[in-house]
Amino acid sequence: MSEELSKFLEQQKRIEHVLKISSSSNLNNNLQLLSSLQANNKLIVNNWFQINENAIQYGNPSISNEIKNDVKAFVFQNKNIERLSVVLPQGKEWIWRVYFKLVSKNKTTVKYGYDINLDLLNGYISKIDKTATNYAFVFDKNGTCVYHPEAAFIGKNIFKVSSFNPSDTIFSKKQDFAKRTTMSEFLKLDVIRFTKKMDIKTQTGLFALTFRKWLQTKMLL
Repeated sequence: MSEELSKFLEQQKRIEHVLKISSSSNLNNNLQLLSSLQANNKLIVNNWFQINENAIQYGNPSISNEIKNDVKAFVFQNKNIERLSVVLPQGKEWIWRVYFKLVSKNKTTVKYGYDINLDLLNGYISKIDKTATNYAFVFDKNGTCVYHPEAAFIGKNIFKVSSFNPSDTIFSKKQDFAKRTTMSEFLKLDVIRFTKKMDIKTQTGLFALTFRKWLQTKMLL
């Protein structure tokens, strides 16, 4: 799960590399190329970049004015933030928005962001391992569900719609996970639930892995 989600965060390394090797005359073209390539990913519904205080440029030429205005407001509100990962509603769907700001040695600033459609992400991840005898769901630090095998949970606060408690995210000094027996909202059965912090490169989320109680399984941490 960590490896799959990390793939969606590799764009920052690419932008860092381009910012490092580009001159002031070709930086814009190089960023446009990377932005266009990323836009080919069907899970990426919007992406954009801004060099210094110049106009924001978009990888998707058909992006709506409504989303453009939303992006402009978002960049302005977070102009002093170096990195941000947040789950937001967009129309009738939910997106995972990734945003970061980079500054080169010559003080050129690049702000870059993109939106990942969570319904499409959910479908993508659910097809990875259909033979697994357990299931997992991922939520951010605010409790907003990013991935769940039951699509109706996407965008919901996991603490309000499940038996999951904020205390399940508190780990002791001796172990980096929490374990308890609870009722699974998805399986409607008693399960043993493991909760563990999930490091996905530049972002940190929380990872919950649930096993059916009567199955003999091993968990490698």
